[in-house]
Amino acid sequence: MPLFVGPTAGAGIALLVFGVLPAVPIEGDVSRRTAVLVRRSVRELLPGGLRVLTFGAGAGAVAAALAGGLSSKAAVGDGRFLCTSLFIAACPPGGPYLYPGWHFSVPVMASLAVLAVGAAVAFRRVILLPAAAWRELADADRALRSNTAHVLAWVVAAPLLLTLGMFLGAAGVPLFNAAALDTGLSDASADAVSTAGLILILLGAGGMLAGLGAVFTAAILGIRVARLEPRPSHHRQAAEGEAASA
Repeated sequence: MPLFVGPTAGAGIALLVFGVLPAVPIEGDVSRRTAVLVRRSVRELLPGGLRVLTFGAGAGAVAAALAGGLSSKAAVGDGRFLCTSLFIAACPPGGPYLYPGWHFSVPVMASLAVLAVGAAVAFRRVILLPAAAWRELADADRALRSNTAHVLAWVVAAPLLLTLGMFLGAAGVPLFNAAALDTGLSDASADAVSTAGLILILLGAGGMLAGLGAVFTAAILGIRVARLEPRPSHHRQAAEGEAASA
C-alpha cells in the first residue's frame, strides 16, 4: 500500500507546504508597487506539451484506479477486493492474487485528491505572489516563475506516472499467470488473458520508467532554480525564433 499511496500523497503534502510558506521579504523593497491588471496564468508559464503530459498522466492514473476497482471482486471470507473479476473461479480468502482492486483504488484516489489540491495551491502561489517593486527585475521575476512552474509540473507528473505504472504492472501480474492459477477459465481464455497481462506488465514498466525520468527531470530543474539560472519562457523563445527566421 505505501508504494501505491506514498508518491502521490507525499508529493501532494510537499506541494501544500510549498504553497503556504510565507514569501521571503526583499531588503530595501518599497511598499508601493505598480499594478499589472492582467492576471498571470499557468498557460503563460508552461509549454503546451508539459501541460498535456501532466493532465494526461493525471487522467491515466484516475482511469487506472477506477478500472482496477471496477474489474475486481471480493475474496471469499474477508471481502477484500484484491481479485480480478476476469477469473471465473471464486477468489480464495486473503486475496492471494494481489490484483489492484478497490482495496488499492480507494486509497489511491484519496491520495490523488491530495495531490490535486497541493498542485492547485502551489501553482496559485507562483501565479499570485507579488513581484519585486523594481522594474529592472521584471525579466528575472518572469524567468524565476517559469522555472518554478516547470519544477512543479514535473513534481506533479512524476507520482502520477509512477502510480499509473504500478497499477498497470500490478494488474498484469495475476493475469499473466492465469494459466498457472485456478481461474476457472478454459485454456484458450487463459492464454488470451495471459497475453493481455504481459502487455499490461510492459506498459506498467514503461510508466514506471517515465515516472523515474520525471523525478530526475524535476530534480535537475530544481537545482537550476536554486542556483537562480534564468531561462526565457517558451513564449519568448518562440518570439526569438520568429525574429531570427525573419
